Amino acid sequence: MLEQARQSLQSTTRVLAEHAGNVVQTYSLVDEMVSEHVRGMGWMEIAGSASLHEYLANIVKDEPRIKAISLIDPTGVVRNSSSTLSSPDVSVADRDYFIATTQGSAVTFVGEVTRDRISQQETFCVARRLSTPSSRFDGDVVVYALPSDLTEVWTTVGDPGSSALLVRQDGKVLATWPPDSRGAASVQLDSALVQAMTTGQESGLYQATSPIDGTEQMVAYRKAGDLGVYVARGVNLQAALGPWYDQLRLLGIVFLVGTAGLVSLAFLASRRLRQLHDTALALHHEVERRESVEVQLWESRKMDALGRLAGQSAHDFGNILSVISGSLDLLELRPNDGEAVKLARRATERGLKMISSLLTFARRKPPHRELLDLNAAITSFEDLIRQAVGSEVRLQIMTEATPCWVATDPGQLELAILNIAVNARDAMPNGGALTITVLTRDLTGDPDGLVGNYAAIMIKDTGHGMPADILTNAFEPFFTTKEPGKGTGLGLSMVYGFTKQFGGTVTIESVPGRGTTLAIYLPIGLPAGSRDAAAVTSGA
Repeated sequence: MLEQARQSLQSTTRVLAEHAGNVVQTYSLVDEMVSEHVRGMGWMEIAGSASLHEYLANIVKDEPRIKAISLIDPTGVVRNSSSTLSSPDVSVADRDYFIATTQGSAVTFVGEVTRDRISQQETFCVARRLSTPSSRFDGDVVVYALPSDLTEVWTTVGDPGSSALLVRQDGKVLATWPPDSRGAASVQLDSALVQAMTTGQESGLYQATSPIDGTEQMVAYRKAGDLGVYVARGVNLQAALGPWYDQLRLLGIVFLVGTAGLVSLAFLASRRLRQLHDTALALHHEVERRESVEVQLWESRKMDALGRLAGQSAHDFGNILSVISGSLDLLELRPNDGEAVKLARRATERGLKMISSLLTFARRKPPHRELLDLNAAITSFEDLIRQAVGSEVRLQIMTEATPCWVATDPGQLELAILNIAVNARDAMPNGGALTITVLTRDLTGDPDGLVGNYAAIMIKDTGHGMPADILTNAFEPFFTTKEPGKGTGLGLSMVYGFTKQFGGTVTIESVPGRGTTLAIYLPIGLPAGSRDAAAVTSGA
C-alpha cells in the first residue's frame, strides 16, 4: 500500500511540474519577444510610445495567464507597461529580480512574490535583462503573473490531505495549494527540499512536516523547466495509509472472534485486500491517464501561445516591409541606379514570402498548392542557395533524370531550403560541403507513419553537428543556439510546419564533428481529395 502511494504521488508531481515548467517558459518567451521588439529603441522613445503600450496591452489581452508586462530602465523606473503608458514615480530598484539582472548574475530571473506597485496585487514575475551593444546592463523586460495562474490546475489533481508548493531554488515560495493565509513564505534552509535543490537533484521523495498545516507528510519534488523552480507535492501519511490501518483493525477483530470464525474472516479479509489492491491499481491507472491528458492540454496551450507570438511578429515585420516597398516605388519614379532598385525589390518580395510562411506557421493563412517538378524547382534555387551559403561552402545538387511531381507551395519550399542551407553555412564557419539530393522512395511507415510514394530532399553538410540534447529540441519554435539578434529560432520549426501542411514530414540526423543531414519528405502527385485539384490540373 505504501509503495502504491509513493508511485501515485510521484506520478502526479510529474504532471504538476510539466504544467508549471510550460507556464513559466511561456512567460520567458514573451520576455524574449518584447526585448526583440524594443531592440534599438532608446528609453526616451520607449517612455513616450503609445504604440508600444498598445503592443504590450494586446499581448496581455491575448494571454490570460499574464497580468502585466513592464519595461524597466537601468535606474529601476517603470518607463512603459501594458497597464499604463509611463510610471515615472514607480521604481522597482529594490526588487530581487532587478538586483539579480543588474549584477549580471542571470539573463532570465524568476522574481519572488511581492505586491505589484501599479496593480497592488500579489504577483511573481519572470524578468529578462536588456543589454547595450557593449553588453552593459540596460534595464529589464518583466512579465507579471498571479500565483493562482499556476495553481488553478492543481485543484484538478488534489485530494483530501494533500498540498503543493511552487518554490524557487533558494527556498522562496511562489505559490501554494491550498492557498496559504500567511502569504509569501520561504522553505526552511535546512529542509530536505532546499538541500536537494541546492545540490542540483531534479526529483526525489522524502517525509517531512508540512509548512502549511503542520501534518506529517510524504513529499515528492521535481524540477519544473530550466529557470530554477521546483514543484513539491505532499500527501498526509495518515490519509495515505488509512486503508492499511483499516485492514489491521479488521485482522484484530478476526483474532478476537476466536478460532471458530478465523478461517471465514480471513477469507473475507483476503477478499477485502484484493478489492483494495484492485482499487489502488485503478487509481494508479487514473493518475497515469490524467498525467497524459494534462501534458497534452498544456502542450496545446503552449503551442497556441507560440502561434499568437509568431503572428504578432509577422504583423510587425509586414509593416516594415510595406514601408520599404513604398520607398522603392518612389525610387522607381526617380531612378539613379535601376539595377539596385531591382535587387531591392527582389529582396522585399523574398521578405514577403517569409511573412507568408510565418503566418502559415501561426495558422492564420491557408496553404497554397501548385503542382511542380521538384527536380526543376531545386535546380532553379541553385543561384540563390550559392549566394546564401557563400564561396567558402562547396555546393552540389543532384536530381533525378525524370520529373518528380509534388503538390506544394513553391515560395514555402524555397524558404525551407534556404533556412536549412543558412543553418548549414553557420555550422561550417571555416567552409565545407553542402549536398542536396532529390530522390523518390516508397515508404512503409517510417518516418512518422508515412506510407506510399514520396519525394525526398536530402540536405547534408559537413559541419560541426549537434549533440543529442540540442537535436531533440531542433524543431521547437523559438529554440536557437545562436547569439541574441542572430536567430529567431523559427527557421526549422517553419520547415517542420511546412512539411506537415503538405502531408509530409522532416527528419534530422546529426553526429557532433561529422555533420548533419535533414530529409524533407513530400507525397508525390496531388493529394487525393485536395480542394486545389481543379486549379492545379488546369494550370491556374
